[in-house]
Amino acid sequence: MTPWSSIVPTSVSQTLTLRERVSHSSSSSTAQVQVVNKIRFNHTGDYAVVCKNRALFLVNPKTDLCLKTYEGAHAREVRDASSSRDNSKLASVGGDKGVFVWDVKTGQTVRRFIGHDAFGVNCVKFLLGASNEESVIVSCGFDRCVKFWDLRSNRQHEAMETVGSQFSDAAMDLTLSGGRGGGKTNEVTACSIDGTVRTFDIRKGELRVDTLFGQQPVTAVENSADDRLVLATLPKTVALMDKTTGEVLQTFSGFNNDQNVVLRAAFTPDDRYVVLGDAVGDICIWDVLSNETLNSQPLRIPNAHAKSISNVCFHPSEASFGGKGGGGRKKHLMLSCAADGLAKFWS
Repeated sequence: MTPWSSIVPTSVSQTLTLRERVSHSSSSSTAQVQVVNKIRFNHTGDYAVVCKNRALFLVNPKTDLCLKTYEGAHAREVRDASSSRDNSKLASVGGDKGVFVWDVKTGQTVRRFIGHDAFGVNCVKFLLGASNEESVIVSCGFDRCVKFWDLRSNRQHEAMETVGSQFSDAAMDLTLSGGRGGGKTNEVTACSIDGTVRTFDIRKGELRVDTLFGQQPVTAVENSADDRLVLATLPKTVALMDKTTGEVLQTFSGFNNDQNVVLRAAFTPDDRYVVLGDAVGDICIWDVLSNETLNSQPLRIPNAHAKSISNVCFHPSEASFGGKGGGGRKKHLMLSCAADGLAKFWS
């Protein structure tokens, strides 16, 4: 038995149907209709938030029950969404340059911030303050800016702070300190097509800049659970980097991305494995602690999706017990979504 198969799930429990209401304003092409851009667990892991077309879906992934659809605000595709820790709010961004905040229960937008430019916004997160309040959200986009928005302010068109002109190309993704451990946000790390990973220390007002592999595009970043390491996804490589020194500790390669699409690697909750969905629909796994897969072909779940996988993510705490094949060990619960229009729950 391959050790990783006792930890990373290899079977699909549910294919989420995402039964959406058809809007007369959503006259998209077939290819656009099919793409699921992002899927995430909420902070408690009870639900999945799915970004498809111009709508968000709140789904129970274990039962495939769609609890709520959030639509009517985005004029273009939704690229990312994030939930507050108390599960009362959602924030979403996409190709229409707006940052929207939704009331989870009513399905209505309660705030709309406009300030990004260029070809839209790529990522959004809630920041946890010193008093455990989430009154600030942060976003980044193709305008090369990272913007901070005050939910208590009435200013719709003015960010409370903009970190502009730091990147020379599109800002693609964000990861926050304390995001996986539930602690307050002291650092915001962003990545860019210009090949840099930039960490903003909110407390000290300092900026650290690291350039990876000759300025190859960095399309995604994710902190380790202790916030000491960051996982950076590049077109052909995934790099594990020390956040303090900028040293690349390990690299993981061998996945398929001939089309140079935007991919996203993730840690398992215990940081033992790195998992990535590639451009042909395979899920690739590398063991961080063992040399078994280091700088070699990854272990694979082949044909997990029919097309390029947008992202995979893991339940923040819960796991299922494997049967005979799992040896009774806990398997992390996993979500995936792809350009084939499907979102899947793995256990």
